Amino acid sequence: MWHVETDYFALAILAVLVYKNRRFIGGDTKRNTAFLVLLVLGILSTVIDILASLAMNGSGGWWYYQMSMSLYAGTQTVPTVAWIAYMATVVFDEDWPRAHTFIVCAVVPCIVVLALALTNVFNGWFFMLSPDMVYSRGPLFLPLGFGLYGIYMLIGLVVIFTNRKNIVPRTDIFLMISFFAISLAAILIQLAHPGWLLLSASYACACALCDATM
Repeated sequence: MWHVETDYFALAILAVLVYKNRRFIGGDTKRNTAFLVLLVLGILSTVIDILASLAMNGSGGWWYYQMSMSLYAGTQTVPTVAWIAYMATVVFDEDWPRAHTFIVCAVVPCIVVLALALTNVFNGWFFMLSPDMVYSRGPLFLPLGFGLYGIYMLIGLVVIFTNRKNIVPRTDIFLMISFFAISLAAILIQLAHPGWLLLSASYACACALCDATM
């Protein structure tokens, strides 16, 4: 049984933050726009997480299960990539071409994983589902799903520490590191207890912490 209560909690927090920051729609401040995109992608990821969780709990048929879980497998890293993009606008605030290049490099692997996940029904690379609805993980689920988290986190921390003198205000260093720390803890707990859905909740809490200091 997958417990979706934490996902509903995350969805509520992110929705409130979007409403609070709606004034940034169409704005010209890159950081504020990036933060709003961060929230919207968080909502999208949480909705996909809820759909996949309902499928795991027995809602819908074989095809619903396949498609929702494929989307889940392919979009696990979307919130982290969104945070990486936001981080780039903060770290490279006065060097947008560099920030743009960094964001593109972060997004490309995420798109590749999504494309591979959407072919899962034919190859079972991420997970396998028998006709009688028995689920098992595929060979790419951990390396390309949760494995990318570790890579993105490592890159994010390296960028933060190597550019820490350029980050203003200094509290942003703590905020960005906190996101990776909270996410890592949530990942380890969720891997140990698959039914505990903590990733979206940890993402929402990190966004709320960031919003409170903006």
